[in-house]
Amino acid sequence: MDRNLRVHVFHLRLKISGFIRQYWRVSDSNRLFLRFSALLIVLPLTLFTTLFGTPSVCALDQTTEYGFHFASQFVTPSAQQLALLHPQWMRYGLVVPYAMPTFPANIKTLLLFNNESVTVQAPLNSADVAAWRNYVDTGYIPELTRFLHVYPFSTAIEIWNEEDLCSGRSYCPKVPAAGYAYMIKRAASTIKSFNANIQVIMGGLGAGNPDYIRNVRNADASALKQVDAVGIHPYGQSPSGWCTSQCSGILPFGDLTTAIHAYKEAGGLPVWITEVGANNPDKYWQGQYAQKVFLSAAQNNVGVVIWYDMRDSGNSHWGLIDKNNNLKPSGKAFVQVSKNTFVTTQLPLRAVRRGEPTKIRAGDSSIGRPCSRMVER
Repeated sequence: MDRNLRVHVFHLRLKISGFIRQYWRVSDSNRLFLRFSALLIVLPLTLFTTLFGTPSVCALDQTTEYGFHFASQFVTPSAQQLALLHPQWMRYGLVVPYAMPTFPANIKTLLLFNNESVTVQAPLNSADVAAWRNYVDTGYIPELTRFLHVYPFSTAIEIWNEEDLCSGRSYCPKVPAAGYAYMIKRAASTIKSFNANIQVIMGGLGAGNPDYIRNVRNADASALKQVDAVGIHPYGQSPSGWCTSQCSGILPFGDLTTAIHAYKEAGGLPVWITEVGANNPDKYWQGQYAQKVFLSAAQNNVGVVIWYDMRDSGNSHWGLIDKNNNLKPSGKAFVQVSKNTFVTTQLPLRAVRRGEPTKIRAGDSSIGRPCSRMVER
């Protein structure tokens, strides 16, 4: 239901309740008429909010910011799409030959710099640390240096992508921990020497095991000295135990909050979620999932959350908007957090059907209450 309608109905109920309290005790001749009229008004409104929930508007913690990813080699968001989604951040991979899109000055950029950003062939599927060091020296750092001189105004640069993951020869961006320690230390030094204000982000970790960070630090204790945050990709992790089973979308890979804190501890750095999303044709489940992930990120002081992807395409359902550029429920949840007007509803007083996602509910219905004080069911 539309947020403005929910809030309007909520305040209308308050006004009607005050009217009834004021005029309940009147002359005997009018008492029955007023009581009967009041019941005719209040009962439908009570039934309405029982079915659809009581609105609660809360202010998200300002420390968390939100954006989305797009594939720069295929599409650049239009002005209309940016106006629709109101992102605070844009994340995209630099694919050679790359050209930087132009965005409004208020949108920050997170640039993914990985093997696709470099003309020299990376030693993918190799555990040879010497080969990786040579690649860093002869390909990665020279290309990164050229990029910085041509495009010096990046907000943040992410060093590689899912360097802890290898799911087979068709997708294996994995870098041995010692090789990655060398890569990120050299990259961070290069970036900070050029512009100390550019934030350096450890490439989004996708395997779900924080030990990779410990292995990087064991290989070189100073590897992350100039790094600003650790990136993670917590696909399939559940916000507060939601939908671990019996839902149209299943989240079987552990608890999101637990993962965030585990990566913070392993890296000794803030955590950014540089990719998260769900390729689910059930757009209402996806919308609930997005809402819960955004709230959990704010509650756990995640610096930046990037939703993957901006738009549905082909048989893909990752997007915040559909193929016709209409906002999906996940897109509406995104706009709420990007504008810091997060709206939740109390769980309606009816049985929840098997597989139906429960709604986040507030501890009370006070407008503007910090979302960090909210609880989830």
